[in-house]
Amino acid sequence: MAKHLIDKVADKAVTDRDLLVDELADMIEGGSLLASDIVEVVNRLVNILGSEDDPAVMESIFNLLGSAFDRIGMQEDALLMIVSLLDRLQSGCLVHAIPLVGRSNFQNRRQLIAPFLNSPNIAVRQVAEIYSGSNNDES
Repeated sequence: MAKHLIDKVADKAVTDRDLLVDELADMIEGGSLLASDIVEVVNRLVNILGSEDDPAVMESIFNLLGSAFDRIGMQEDALLMIVSLLDRLQSGCLVHAIPLVGRSNFQNRRQLIAPFLNSPNIAVRQVAEIYSGSNNDES
């Protein structure tokens, strides 16, 4: 079932692909996927991110990645791909991507998040403050 949904997400001719990703996220959150299935879903969707241009699909993928991280952690390869995309992400994706980087084992995670402390988007700024460790309650 998950493979079939991912194949549809990868097909840019399919409409409402973001809803298909949300369905996969529900499967992860509901515990209906084994850890090995979650790893496969994450790997396939992270690969899709590299060429994805639909903001709704991207945001849904990042939301799913957060759910996957909560269930099984995140593989370093997936995190490296996320880091490589940070500079081109819109706010809706950044609010999901920053916590993934912030919760990683990367020693430079605070430096990776630091540029977003000055984001014009308040939600991005707040998430960056939380995950960079510079939460000074200046709001």
